[in-house]
Amino acid sequence: FLSPCFFCVCVCVCEELNRLNCPIFISATKDVWNASRKYCREKGGDLVVINSREKQVRDAITKMGWNGWIGLSDESEEGTWIWVDGTTLTVKFWDAGQPNNRDEQDEDCVVFEPNRQNPLLSWHDYPCLSRQHAICEKSAANGLRCHEGKSLVGGG
Repeated sequence: FLSPCFFCVCVCVCEELNRLNCPIFISATKDVWNASRKYCREKGGDLVVINSREKQVRDAITKMGWNGWIGLSDESEEGTWIWVDGTTLTVKFWDAGQPNNRDEQDEDCVVFEPNRQNPLLSWHDYPCLSRQHAICEKSAANGLRCHEGKSLVGGG
């Protein structure tokens, strides 16, 4: 039996992990980018948006070893990377040689592939129809809460 999220990373300073209120969670199964985004939205979140160095490092450390979709794509216009929240890409954490549209494939979606040597180099462009885990994020406005007397670390 698998819970709604196979692996949760709770960045609340809490004694207990409440799997249904994790700010960051990873799907148990792999799917294409659009289906992965739908999965996240059905759970009250969206694919994760990584818009700061601190968030990239925090997420790289907490998800070490897990590859998955993040909420970034250039499907609408090649070379113009847009987050699922509608903002354009400003802070970048591409691995060396990325994005590359390898072998002239249409690699329009982004996978987080943890880089143990340098967590700031962990994004790879992939075809949106490849299957990956979904790295989802819930915001505080979508039901994220910490236990009484505790605070949220690094935003939500």
